Amino acid sequence: MNWRDLIVDHITGRVREAKIWSNICKLAMTAMFIWQNLHGSASEWLWTVYGASLLGHETYTRMLNQKERNANTSSPESSRVA
Repeated sequence: MNWRDLIVDHITGRVREAKIWSNICKLAMTAMFIWQNLHGSASEWLWTVYGASLLGHETYTRMLNQKERNANTSSPESSRVA
């Protein structure tokens, strides 16, 4: 994996603000999760919310990407040669 992949759209090659903020939020959540576990203040609710937010976001993002990919392959312009 290349670090550039965390912020750059793999189709257009341009930086995507949504990817930047998504990864910043995941990093902040993970750091806070680790800190709370190390200091003994984590509860089962924290595990549930942390897991649900990370997995939920990934699932939602993959669904949107799949819809976008399907929409792009069904459009007549996508069959043109560049």
